[in-house]
Amino acid sequence: MLKVNTHGKNKFTIFYIEELNGGGMGFGAEYPDIIKRLYPNKIFNHCLDWCSGPGFIGLEILDQGLCKQLSLVDIYQPAIDHAQYTISHNNLQNAVTTYCAGDIGTLPNVKFDLVVANPPHYDVDHEHPSKRIMDDPNWDIHRNFYNKISNYLTDDGVILIQENMDGSKPEHFTEMIESNNLEIIDVIKSPTWFEESTHLMIYYIQIHKNNGV
Repeated sequence: MLKVNTHGKNKFTIFYIEELNGGGMGFGAEYPDIIKRLYPNKIFNHCLDWCSGPGFIGLEILDQGLCKQLSLVDIYQPAIDHAQYTISHNNLQNAVTTYCAGDIGTLPNVKFDLVVANPPHYDVDHEHPSKRIMDDPNWDIHRNFYNKISNYLTDDGVILIQENMDGSKPEHFTEMIESNNLEIIDVIKSPTWFEESTHLMIYYIQIHKNNGV
């Protein structure tokens, strides 16, 4: 069943079905507050929402005036279809672009100064209905992302990835990050969505380009 979500200062109407909600309506909605805390008074030029689903996170960032342009990328065509419907309904054609892609390296030659994502949180390959959203066996999806994203990041660009300590620790991604001209600046526990010893321990990896290399 088609659903709508209206949250945020400007109340963009976001169209989705339940299978497309991987947390963007819950812990994902915290992103603007984290960005404001880390980069006060900063307005980013072009934000990429990787693993975007129907665009909950990226559209909330745009909604709150934290970026001027937004790109949404997801491997799942129905997610992009819903995002495109949302874009049309809210007359956002001049501000938002979409890409259906599993390989970030297939995007056109464009630069982002903010990259956000709520990617799959678990290094498993289970047979369950939510595996597309939850599972990243051998961290292959993450590895492909970190291998390619530096090519799309401005020199002063920011990557802020949302992870879950129920499935990973920052050190799982350190080598992937540092071997691609990137460096971890900080690891930040969610002030709202981190509950010790539960299945919901959201944290953020804050990453910049290593311009000294």
